[in-house]
Amino acid sequence: MLLLHKDSTGEKMVVTVTEKTTITNAYYLFIFEHLTTKVQVAFIAPGDLSPYPLRYNEFLINTSNYITKVGQYSYTIYEQDNDTNTDPTGLNIVEVGRMELKETVTPLYQTNAPDIEYITYAR
Repeated sequence: MLLLHKDSTGEKMVVTVTEKTTITNAYYLFIFEHLTTKVQVAFIAPGDLSPYPLRYNEFLINTSNYITKVGQYSYTIYEQDNDTNTDPTGLNIVEVGRMELKETVTPLYQTNAPDIEYITYAR
């Protein structure tokens, strides 16, 4: 299961699409479907950033542009030969899976350092 965060501009998504890809220099169509609302989101992912694409594929996803509703999604990734088509009809599926989109949480840092009090003496 993939874990992504809402309103992230550079969320790393690691998948394995090369093993089933049949098109040279393929573009990948990602379709996410929210499990509760059944709302679908489709987009073409930017280029693969993986240094080892035969082992895994890495894409940077801007969730603030595409996926906004927190919850669980099913996803399907299709290969295609162009970067404009968002209709999966007739395309080859290269991966299916689940993804969870969570709220972005800003961590709260607490310190356990004691307060230091300095005493100065005048001469």
